Amino acid sequence: AGRPSVFPDLGDIPMAPALHGLCMGLTREPPGEIMRCYFSSDKSGPPDQTGPGFVSFVIPELKITFRARYNGTAAACEYAGLLALLEFVEINPTVFEGKVLEVFGDSFDVVNQVNDRLSCRADLADYRRLALLMRERIPYTIDWIPPAENPAGPRSFSL
Repeated sequence: AGRPSVFPDLGDIPMAPALHGLCMGLTREPPGEIMRCYFSSDKSGPPDQTGPGFVSFVIPELKITFRARYNGTAAACEYAGLLALLEFVEINPTVFEGKVLEVFGDSFDVVNQVNDRLSCRADLADYRRLALLMRERIPYTIDWIPPAENPAGPRSFSL
């Protein structure tokens, strides 16, 4: 409960308690199985201006869908979606123990920055650093998925 959130700045959104509550009552699956997880975001207004948006992740195998408001640039919202997913995994270790995490996102930039295939802007460096730090604690792969195929995508938002 005293563990700080991985998010650089969530404003007044208490993310960890909301994430922790999603996993109450779930049981652990057999070890070694692949678990596919998806993240996305949506933001209105100019992409480089800070403004209201949404972050989302979906873990179909566990029937978990998470959506929250997030204030940031479009790129910051994309990273926040990934970080929300990774924080959820970290605070629910028994559910994910022995799983091989395959993470998919529809953000070409985030996926390629985390995979060291694309440079990262200075304003996103802290987000990328956190995603890489989380990879040391929770091994995962990350790949791009077309937005139309992403179950966490904005077309499924209904807040």
